[in-house]
Amino acid sequence: MAVLSRELIDKLVAAGVLGIEPFYKAKPGTQPASYDLRLGKRILVTPIKRGEKGRPVDLDKEEGQKYMIRPGEFVAALTEEVLTLPADICGRFGVKSSFARKGLIAFGGIQIDPGFVGRLAISLFNVGPEDIKLELGEPIFTVEFHRLEEPTENPYKGDYQNQLTFPDEQSKFILDAQTTSLAEIPLIRTDVEQLGRRVNILEILRSGTIVNFFTAKVSQMPEVKQVLISQEQGAIDVFTIFNSTDINVEYGIYDIEQEALLSFEEAELDFHAINLADYEEESWPCLVPSGTKEVFRRDE
Repeated sequence: MAVLSRELIDKLVAAGVLGIEPFYKAKPGTQPASYDLRLGKRILVTPIKRGEKGRPVDLDKEEGQKYMIRPGEFVAALTEEVLTLPADICGRFGVKSSFARKGLIAFGGIQIDPGFVGRLAISLFNVGPEDIKLELGEPIFTVEFHRLEEPTENPYKGDYQNQLTFPDEQSKFILDAQTTSLAEIPLIRTDVEQLGRRVNILEILRSGTIVNFFTAKVSQMPEVKQVLISQEQGAIDVFTIFNSTDINVEYGIYDIEQEALLSFEEAELDFHAINLADYEEESWPCLVPSGTKEVFRRDE
């Protein structure tokens, strides 16, 4: 079998022997020994998170007419062009090298059989480290046409003949999918990182390092009466109780809070400065939630 050149592809299309509709003769269309096929309007995308299902995406209705396929994500795509192959020509196809270098790989069978008529339904998988943009009408696939030594007597007449949209089994496979794809891995990594930060905070709290640092600082301020901490559902709060009509005292406490946080960048603690002078004495017991632990008290 011989691979068809640009010139022969153009001649066969012009003569109506080989069908490519629409046909883009100018670049990017026919290449020296291949033809670039463009991405069609609709794609099917697999779930990303638990509880989601696969869904169709109409690129012509998306912002920028594009879709970002994430690392580990599986997507079904259709070509814009409808191919019509005669009995003596077959085709082989794949993604363009510019996409392959980013980690995009394609699955769609071994070849396009002689006699096939329809759009190509191709499955895409991002094995790269970054999102890859899929844009409506962008040349993304390359097909080589091969001329047989003689025409086949049994051209293609299979289930996918005259295919203009996704085959039923492919649509059902993706749209009914409830399990997540490998694209969930980056989300799991984010969850693990957040959990790691929380564990680090709890270790800091358990060791008393940041609380001791803060308490030692504010204990030098005679207006500070008490320091308490609470921990509920992973949230850590530090309460500083003081009694003063001098607003500079509160600013001073705020400066110490910031110094403490800068000393421990991973510590996601919430500081609360409570001035008893701002409240009626009978409401003081309600200012701090129950279950707090006292770490400093100034004896009168």
